[in-house]
Amino acid sequence: MVPYAVKSGDTLSAIAKTCGSTVQYIYNHPENASLRSKRPNPSQIFPGDVVMIPRSSPKKAKVEYHLFVRRYAPFSSFGGGFDGDNRGFSTKTNVTSRTVGVATFGPTSTDVSGSGYSTGSAWVGPWEVRKSYPLGSIGQSNGQVRVSITNTTSTNGKIRFTIHTEGNLPLKDILLHQKLAEAADKISGVLRPNSPRPQGTPDIDTFVDFTATFSGEKVQFEGTVRGDRFPNAEVFVLDGASNDVPLLDYRTKSNEAGPLYRLFGAHAQNRLGSFRKEICVDSNGSFGMNSHPVPQIVIEH
Repeated sequence: MVPYAVKSGDTLSAIAKTCGSTVQYIYNHPENASLRSKRPNPSQIFPGDVVMIPRSSPKKAKVEYHLFVRRYAPFSSFGGGFDGDNRGFSTKTNVTSRTVGVATFGPTSTDVSGSGYSTGSAWVGPWEVRKSYPLGSIGQSNGQVRVSITNTTSTNGKIRFTIHTEGNLPLKDILLHQKLAEAADKISGVLRPNSPRPQGTPDIDTFVDFTATFSGEKVQFEGTVRGDRFPNAEVFVLDGASNDVPLLDYRTKSNEAGPLYRLFGAHAQNRLGSFRKEICVDSNGSFGMNSHPVPQIVIEH
């Protein structure tokens, strides 16, 4: 511990900030017992008071949250024979999805990072055929997912951004010879250079206009989801301890043939649904184990 003589204009908050600590840590330290006895209110210290400053203070873990934007097929197969996800809404990170986009953000920083992936698929044959004939599966390949973060702003405890995910199915990699698949890549790369590596099928596009507002021991998540009306969509936030806040559960009305006619174009003006959730957080920014609201359920009409 290092003694510090309080000067005119000093506050314990300013002293703590200067030495990279907190008011609570310094004021409640055993070696500041005499200061607590003399000054019961940590907001009132005076010139001449001696504050013992820790030589090394524990660093508070960086608070980060992860916004997940996923598209999944609730069928066992779809789109003319792709292996589906055969599931409903989930916030588990080990489930299969057609596209996954993740935006990582904090309470104050405008540095929002994005990443994307797909859990892959195989061609298993059309459902009507598979009901009578077990075809097995042909190949297994992952589509590519591109994630972009735009319109990022951060002011007064509020951070806003838009995450766009676009990804497609690995049809050509599964069905075509490698040379033909590479040729298709080159042609599609010229026609659509800013998209993921083309897979021979239309993209699944999803846009989320997201806002997080931090206020004391509460945080509010709100936003709008736009894009293709197929397949299902799920949006949720995980804290650093993987506690979840479900936000949106969008359910398509399309059947297994949805990709054949509903995915051409980005459909950025299609509004799939909106959400708004207020959650309590602790001093570490965690949601806690008892703060799991149900998602906003949107069923396409």
